[in-house]
Amino acid sequence: METIPYSSSFLRALITGSTDPCVSIYLSTKRDDGGLRRAPIHLKNYVTAIESRWEERGVRTSVVRELVAPLRKLIDDEKFWQSQHRHGLAVFLRSTTLRCFGLRNSPRPGLWIGSRAYILPLLAREENSDPYRLLAVSANAAAVYDANRDDLHPLSIDSLPIDLADALRLDQPTALVQVMNSPVGATFHGQGGEIDRRKSELHDYFRMIDRALHSYLAKIHLPLVFAGVDYLFPIYREVNTYPMLVPDSVSGNPEHMGLVELHRRAEAVLEGWRRSILERDLADFEKSVGGPRTADLLTDVLAASHEGAVECLFVAAGRSVWGRYEPEIDRLALTYPDDPASDDLLNLVAVQTLKHRGRVYLMAGTEVPHGVVAAALLRYARSTTS
Repeated sequence: METIPYSSSFLRALITGSTDPCVSIYLSTKRDDGGLRRAPIHLKNYVTAIESRWEERGVRTSVVRELVAPLRKLIDDEKFWQSQHRHGLAVFLRSTTLRCFGLRNSPRPGLWIGSRAYILPLLAREENSDPYRLLAVSANAAAVYDANRDDLHPLSIDSLPIDLADALRLDQPTALVQVMNSPVGATFHGQGGEIDRRKSELHDYFRMIDRALHSYLAKIHLPLVFAGVDYLFPIYREVNTYPMLVPDSVSGNPEHMGLVELHRRAEAVLEGWRRSILERDLADFEKSVGGPRTADLLTDVLAASHEGAVECLFVAAGRSVWGRYEPEIDRLALTYPDDPASDDLLNLVAVQTLKHRGRVYLMAGTEVPHGVVAAALLRYARSTTS
């Protein structure tokens, strides 16, 4: 058994498809406080609890044993536990399919059994490891990398020009090469016609790169981060046709950076972009407060999420609200965690928002607008929102 690198694509697989009961388990695997040593013991206790709960609900003992067999096998998998290097572990079991995700944070240990995966701890900003693409450009090289928070790997794209000379079939593009590699930025020397020609060559170079990338990126729809000396990015933006180009860039000549430094700077740019989206969404919520495009009563947020009306959801980390919600008649009843038919309603509203391609922000309770457990900015006005 191996841990799977967590990403939104795996998250979507968790929350869609099968309606079979799902077991969600979170464990601390932090080595320096003994978490990794205790994790198999906690997992064993959780398996015993799962067996008891299912047998109490009338599931035959033989069926229960078959269902939990993958978890029991995991308990005794020494190689699996020795390979854990993250601070936390998320384990999901549906039918007999087991998925394990390594987490950067040490989660609050817990067991959840219900009709859907318990995903809230996965939504912490620190856990985001969604892939993106990095375009690193200089006169001597154009390279594209497959990247996420952990890794950076070069990609081979057949139609991508190797360098400026390859793109424009130039025998001696030395003047333009010197401009592109200049540490002080774009200083074009020469007569007006020559300057215009050099700028035109840059545009042509970038158009070729954009064409090569567009046909490739259109299939995967991932953010694109640009790396290059400062004056290149505005020129690239002029010819770019890919809608998910990140508005800030990695500044500097990629040839003068190692891959580790290039990756570090790209992560900083991407994190800044994600933070700006959160700040924009919070500002939009505040501008819309009191109108029909915001909801901060849990009943309204639940109804809107099931309709697909939630554009972005702000939900309090570490909180739970247990209940049963019937979307067909918009009825909510609060319950207790040990009620077999109850849901953590905050998890439910997050799942429904993500199913409909909304954005979910897991936040400290004090950061959620109006201090509520869940608030939502809606895509459209709902007449029933109070």
